[in-house]
Amino acid sequence: MDRVSRFINNSKQNKIRVSKAQPSLQSMREGEEVLYMSPSKSLMRYRKENGILWSSQMSRNGDYSFDGDIKIKGDIAVYGMPRMANLPVFEAYMDTTQSNMPLTNTLIEFDGTNMDNTGGFDTSTHLYTVPISGIYLLYYNLCFTAFDTGMTYAKVNFKASQSGYFGICRIDDKEFTSDTAYVQKSLTVTKSLIAGET
Repeated sequence: MDRVSRFINNSKQNKIRVSKAQPSLQSMREGEEVLYMSPSKSLMRYRKENGILWSSQMSRNGDYSFDGDIKIKGDIAVYGMPRMANLPVFEAYMDTTQSNMPLTNTLIEFDGTNMDNTGGFDTSTHLYTVPISGIYLLYYNLCFTAFDTGMTYAKVNFKASQSGYFGICRIDDKEFTSDTAYVQKSLTVTKSLIAGET
């Protein structure tokens, strides 16, 4: 084997190495590539180029998981069914009728859930804790069967712990008479909510 062949052969063997420790910029030579098996059993490929450490995840089945953000400047075309984990979706309902509500601010006690993807709704406090900051689509549907005869009006609304009242529906005394079996109020609203608020 001549000198050139030996040099190429040795360079190829030394170009990619397997490491038991996660590579760092300081532990790698310029142009070197390293394979590393992470604790989550994903195979990572690292390369040091122009003094920068580059990395990519390798896949056995075409699935990829990322710990950081994904930044895309172009369009995203999805040809399969998109699946989103931890999407903040919940539906709460009143399992038992709430009666004799005082004529002051009263929390309507939804005490059951049909779905709660992030576990944010507490059936004992009747509050939903926002898991992710963002724009939320909120909806309520309520049915009232009786009012105090001295009532002049009532209001139904959402109340966010950090930003106050919103999504207000007013109920006038003329809406509830002796001939009316019930008054139903529903409302849909979008609201910017911050993670951690209720």
